[in-house]
Amino acid sequence: MIHWSEFEGEYAGIFSEEIGAPAKTFRMALGALIIKEKLGISDRKTAEQIDIPICNSL
Repeated sequence: MIHWSEFEGEYAGIFSEEIGAPAKTFRMALGALIIKEKLGISDRKTAEQIDIPICNSL
């Protein structure tokens, strides 16, 4: 069994609550990374695959 809350707490500590958009959850970020690596695609294509709104700077 994976204790997602432990990973989530550590991951959330990396991001500022005052600056920028809210972070995605650890599970979503991990899933996106797995999709990206399995398909061998760019960040932009990964965001399109999982239907995440992206900014123009990617």
